[in-house]
Amino acid sequence: PSLTQLRAATRQSAMVSVAAGGKALVVASIRSLTNVCISVEPGNRVTPHCSAQGRIVLAFSDEQTQAQMLGQEMQRFTTSTICTPQAVQERLETVRRRLWDVAEGEMAVGISALAAPVFRDDGIIAGTIGIVGTSVAIPADPPPALVAAVQEVAAAMSERLNNHSYAQLAAPRKRKPG
Repeated sequence: PSLTQLRAATRQSAMVSVAAGGKALVVASIRSLTNVCISVEPGNRVTPHCSAQGRIVLAFSDEQTQAQMLGQEMQRFTTSTICTPQAVQERLETVRRRLWDVAEGEMAVGISALAAPVFRDDGIIAGTIGIVGTSVAIPADPPPALVAAVQEVAAAMSERLNNHSYAQLAAPRKRKPG
């Protein structure tokens, strides 16, 4: 139901990844209903340094896993690929603060992904949920409504796993009466 809900809200293909050894492993996906669709197939281990799902898993992995991944050679797939340890580390800090990431044209020109973390009851990353589509539909600076749609589903999945990490984002949005 979460993938179907996300596809309906965004009109994009949706995917769920689990955290496995500091990487994101796609375990389920659902294609958009448009005539031309971009998808990520289950079984795909996304590249940690230049994918939204990969950076999210890396951002919430332990320091040893992060150091190991950041110490590896990072392939440049396009001119947009983030591939230096310092740039990736800066992005991981941003991911931890805002609880989402976007990878616009980093693996292939014209293709983007937007994802948010799903947490377990112990606060450990369980995985990610996100969308994939064209860079026109999912730009580098995605519309707030698109981010909110992804985070809403991620928050609901986290809640089902008895985690309340997204409550910190909802609190500032509430207005005080009067």
